[in-house]
Amino acid sequence: MTRKYILGDLVGTGGMGVVHRAVVEGQAAPVAVKQLRPEISDEPVMIQRFETELRVGRVLNHPNIARMIDFGDTPAGLPFLVMAWAEGEPLGTRLARTGALPERDAVAIATRLLDALTYAHDRGIAHGDVKSDNLLVAGGGDAPTVTLIDWGLARFLAEPAGRATEYVSGTPGYMAPEVLVGDPPTTSSDLYAAGVILFELLTGTPPFGTGSGTEIAERQLAGVLEPPSVRAPERRISPSLDRAVIRSLALAPTDRYATARELAAAITLPTPRAETVAAVAPSVASEILANRRTLDWTPHTETRRRLALGRRQPAPNESAIATACLSRVSGLLEAHRLRDAARELERAIAQTTTPHMRWPLILSLAAVHSGLGHREDAIRLAGEAWEHSRRAHAPVGEIRAEALLRKVTG
Repeated sequence: MTRKYILGDLVGTGGMGVVHRAVVEGQAAPVAVKQLRPEISDEPVMIQRFETELRVGRVLNHPNIARMIDFGDTPAGLPFLVMAWAEGEPLGTRLARTGALPERDAVAIATRLLDALTYAHDRGIAHGDVKSDNLLVAGGGDAPTVTLIDWGLARFLAEPAGRATEYVSGTPGYMAPEVLVGDPPTTSSDLYAAGVILFELLTGTPPFGTGSGTEIAERQLAGVLEPPSVRAPERRISPSLDRAVIRSLALAPTDRYATARELAAAITLPTPRAETVAAVAPSVASEILANRRTLDWTPHTETRRRLALGRRQPAPNESAIATACLSRVSGLLEAHRLRDAARELERAIAQTTTPHMRWPLILSLAAVHSGLGHREDAIRLAGEAWEHSRRAHAPVGEIRAEALLRKVTG
């Protein structure tokens, strides 16, 4: 039987409901009461989302997930949910105040988010609206309190998907590309959003910039992405975290991590010995990795077509040459063999002709020369990479080339 609640301050407002701090009559401990907004109380989609959050609350019980303790209807007939009070502020609010967090703090927060997603995914539930404003964080260091809230867009994966238009809901910048074009949310789209949050934690900025929702979505679908180490070179972001973010934000779901557990394992901070490449040539390793991922990125219209078909297009021979080369170069960098890496890249460049294949290789060679201290060669090659990126209609290449030029010319 529903108890009587005394509402206090308004602490949150969303598209579906409002949240008040409240107390149970006769008790002092606070709770959170979420009530459907009156002006949308007759909209079937909104009622359905509120009911979904109620269903989710009956299934999930995890320390990093908002815990439902009661539900009912107000005297006016509006449904409400009662959640255990979660301390903290939205992560987005914290980052706006503090900027990027130290790596260990960022990993601690992201790990707890992934623990929550692992628990939900294991029970067949995708959150569908993972974003920094739906993550309450209190404390810091290695032991923050983290709570994932707002399950109104959640999806029970065992149930048939509805119409595609039902799923184009959420916040551009966090919505995976396949959701942006109408597919239902999945565990993979949750992991994409977790990658966005990790990017924000490490750099203090959103990966796809600011602007209108349409502008942000266009950048996502076009693959316009700087690695965190390029966006914030002064922070010397660990290559392992760079790799984790880049893979999490892959355009195709099959290129991302398979599970939240796998992503959590990937963001475990490495020992200093594991970072030898960064010690040899700062940013070279992350540049090589970013360029390997870029070989699969395509212009906006092609991205839409590939996602709609649900399958990858055959890779041309030049793509195989470039991918194999960058894989070999990664191994040479691990062995501190930068000169050999440069020779490998030069051979691959000589075998490729299309701008889309050449710019990642030329930019990688520029990064290697930068690591070797060959300033003039690095500047010349970065300029060539920029020109090939422009011809290939690859804004991400132009952005990376400009970032490397700024770094080298300092």
